[in-house]
Amino acid sequence: MEQLRQEFIDLSDKFFARFVTRLDGLTDEEYLWKPVPDAWSLVPGANGTLTMVRGIVFDEQAPVTTIAWRYTHIIDLLCEDRCATWVGLEPETDEIFTTGAPATAAQARELLDLAFARWKRYVSAIDMSRIFEKVGPIGRQFADATRAFFVLHILDEVIHHGAEIGVLRDLWAAEHPDDPMAVRLLRGEDVPSAEIEQLKQRKPDLVREAAATERWEAIPRLIDLGFGVGTGGRTAMHHAAGSGRLDAIRLLIDSGAPTDTRDPVYKATPAEWAEFFGQKEASELLRSTTA
Repeated sequence: MEQLRQEFIDLSDKFFARFVTRLDGLTDEEYLWKPVPDAWSLVPGANGTLTMVRGIVFDEQAPVTTIAWRYTHIIDLLCEDRCATWVGLEPETDEIFTTGAPATAAQARELLDLAFARWKRYVSAIDMSRIFEKVGPIGRQFADATRAFFVLHILDEVIHHGAEIGVLRDLWAAEHPDDPMAVRLLRGEDVPSAEIEQLKQRKPDLVREAAATERWEAIPRLIDLGFGVGTGGRTAMHHAAGSGRLDAIRLLIDSGAPTDTRDPVYKATPAEWAEFFGQKEASELLRSTTA
């Protein structure tokens, strides 16, 4: 049974590590951004503190929500009393939401740490000899579920809401690119010559970015404009090899791109990327060129 507890803890840690990485760079503007006009978010309550807009939504389509709403929901899921009482524990009495829902991304991050630490204390304190007992009447709709099922339910909730925040962050980034001129160039739009020269300084790896996002049609133009093809680490050649793009591989070779560099994560050459992804022709081309 202790092995099962450790798996609960390991899954919790995996969720947390991935989630906080996904939160890197979150600003207050993005935190409160409404992707659609009627999105649910945080609003002032009767006492002036922020609270979540919410309704009784079970089998109906829930509205789109802000990152702030989902973030607050995740914090609440990890520290609410039922995380203790439904598995036979006494809940901790210290209130995490002392000033209401977090008004800023930094406040949300602080509360997340507190809530996750509480969740792990609860999981660590569960009587594992009773983990497959039913939750019982206290669990209402979960009355006939086991305590183990309930633990997994909470983890499922926070994992899928964390993924939703990831999608919202992707949408925000798409609507608020860090370098609009680079986006225009990747799309094949006209960019002033002066801007292109500045882009070479700001985005020296734009050819790699084009390959990584499969904007293959942009690569010939970028090379013609003088953007580098990469000389070390993960390069455009790795992505072309993994995708089996023989045309891009040949163009990159003709432009002086090396074929034997190893990426920093998998320590693999472009040919090895091609082999891993089952791109036989690309692998043979790269092997022959390297040889």
